[in-house]
Amino acid sequence: MTSIRIGSIVLNPLTREGRAVRASIESQTQNEFEQSLRELVESLPVFKDQFAAGGPLQIPDWFVKQCRSEGIRIEIDTSNTVNVMGTENTLKKRYDGRIKCPKTVEDLPRGKYLVYVLTCGDKAIIVGQGKKNRAQVIFDSLEKDRITPHIKAIFVRLHLLFAKCTRFYRYIIECNDKDEAKRIENDVHDIIGGNTRDIADFISARLFEGIRPDCLAYMVIKMALLSSYDGISDLNKWRREGLLNDEVWCTIATRLRLKDPLRAIARRRVGSRA
Repeated sequence: MTSIRIGSIVLNPLTREGRAVRASIESQTQNEFEQSLRELVESLPVFKDQFAAGGPLQIPDWFVKQCRSEGIRIEIDTSNTVNVMGTENTLKKRYDGRIKCPKTVEDLPRGKYLVYVLTCGDKAIIVGQGKKNRAQVIFDSLEKDRITPHIKAIFVRLHLLFAKCTRFYRYIIECNDKDEAKRIENDVHDIIGGNTRDIADFISARLFEGIRPDCLAYMVIKMALLSSYDGISDLNKWRREGLLNDEVWCTIATRLRLKDPLRAIARRRVGSRA
């Protein structure tokens, strides 16, 4: 019988085909927890993505019955679990009294060196250091007209667009100077990661779905992901310089939900003539 071990809302299921897959669920309320579990059950026996939401460690009767009908045994296990609160508590223990959880970009202090962290569920997307102009990348959203120039900005966008996890957590540590910020950044990397530019297979699959590997749009997106500066800024620059025609740009912009920089230029020209 296949088993799911649930501890601190971390699930490690094994599908009937024998492939080991990981799915995590976190939630704030019982309703969210049950809704997330229901979505997970509906995906049985194959778990495609990593799930994240939250909640109290309670297993509804309907879930137990559904698992039994799928031939799945449930075991409660409170050891060796990883969740968002574990990440937060780990950081707080290491930097007692220094960890802050900003709610908006206005909560980022000006003129100070910061170590800034953005996680999606329990996965660290960004761990960086710098002042507010760089740290504000942790508040980038699909609704913002301006995307923060940052090497990780494109990875933030990919998680906003394609990650199953819809809960993002933000942390900052105020530092005395740049040297301390660098030291703490390296230390936090060792603790929770966040220093790679890898993307999960399921995000990559959704990003390139329907885009042939032999087409120009595919290659351009790959180049943006490998950019040593800022992939989104590079895409906009290539468009402005005429390197990306309408067809290629439309494919990329639709997938990444980007605005055409040529239209912004045209609007400015019209405004200057008025």
